[in-house]
Amino acid sequence: MRRRFSRSTAPPLPYNPVSRRNSVFLLLAIIVVTLIWWGVAYHAERIDAAPGITGFWLARFPESGGPPAFLVFIAGMFSWRVLRHLIPIAVGIYFAYDTAVNLIWTLYDLPDKKAAQKFLRRLRESGPCGQKSVTLSAATLPEKRSESILLQIGGPGCVKLSGSDAAVTEIHNRSLRILSKGKHWLLPFEYIHDILDLRVQERDIANAVSRTKDGIEISADLKIIWRIKRNPAGSAPLFDPNSVGKLAYKHTVKDNNGTVSDWRGMPVGTVKGALAGIIGRYDADELLHPADEAEPYRALARELANKARAALGKNGIELLNVHIYSVQATAPEVQEYFLTYWTTHSHMKIQKKGAESQALSLEDQERVRVETEELMIQAILQGIQRARSAGGGARAAEIVTLRLIETLEQMALLTQKTKPGSYLTLVPQIKRIHQELEDDGSQAG
Repeated sequence: MRRRFSRSTAPPLPYNPVSRRNSVFLLLAIIVVTLIWWGVAYHAERIDAAPGITGFWLARFPESGGPPAFLVFIAGMFSWRVLRHLIPIAVGIYFAYDTAVNLIWTLYDLPDKKAAQKFLRRLRESGPCGQKSVTLSAATLPEKRSESILLQIGGPGCVKLSGSDAAVTEIHNRSLRILSKGKHWLLPFEYIHDILDLRVQERDIANAVSRTKDGIEISADLKIIWRIKRNPAGSAPLFDPNSVGKLAYKHTVKDNNGTVSDWRGMPVGTVKGALAGIIGRYDADELLHPADEAEPYRALARELANKARAALGKNGIELLNVHIYSVQATAPEVQEYFLTYWTTHSHMKIQKKGAESQALSLEDQERVRVETEELMIQAILQGIQRARSAGGGARAAEIVTLRLIETLEQMALLTQKTKPGSYLTLVPQIKRIHQELEDDGSQAG
């Protein structure tokens, strides 16, 4: 089980000169052992180099009396009889080095022996980033890993990260630490597992297919905006170490072929899954013909963002926004059916509005007609009253007046049948005048 990443468990590793001192001590030990063995060989061979160099020395320095003792000793040490004892040591050192190079070459599957020698030379080095560093980013890591032995196997070596990246390192498949921006010295075999981009990222998702409650396939086009969670404390580093460490090892098998998707595909997959769950609760006509024509998918996008944000937050990703461009049926015949339905529905709405307007117009006309009749009846009644008050008592005038009153009464009663509530005050008045005229006619007869 991998360790939980935190600032306490993965502190920055300073330069430690212990490995450098160990290399120096090893070299000194080899030199000392070689010198001791050389001296033992000299005494074992009992070399007397004085006769060989005395003549040479006296020929050049006749007054010296003979060569110095240390010169005789050095000449004896470099005698062939003594040097032959160093051949096994030299051969052993060579074969040890060659064996180490071949082992590294085979073990790490390096391209050639020269690359193995270079890697072995780096293993013997140790120190701060005084040498040339390898500049890395989340985008260039795969390409540079195929070219650099440092990135294929691990340190020691120097790497440099930009301010928008964070690298997760490990040793022997065990999580070690998280590197932020700047130069970093990798320990022997410290391997960069992954580099995460900390910037705000956008992804366009096209043709996200889901199925509605009534079994219709729906295709949606949308865009998501997200980033890796920030440090809750608000201090350096700006990213959340736990989120970065968790995402670096987040891998998912996508299909039956064993294709593996890393953390970069997680937001898209999570949003697609959440969208499928939401669309499955709606009928097709609710999604393809939303009520809000100005922002048709606002409610759907809000529900999708809330659901996906909760799921991604558990894995260290902060979902910032979701925007849905379009939602449509995948089958052309279904799309054509809904298009016909929408067209018919729109025409019906237009016709309904027209009928309502026409009904209102007829109602206004009827109201005006009734008001006109009412004014006309009032005018006639007023004329009759003025005629009666003027003393006109001719029989013919009374008969005409009576017939006119009967006609007005019938017209008022007919209007009341078609439009109840009309002439509520005039009908009783007409009946009263009608009765008075009939009474006057009876008395005159």
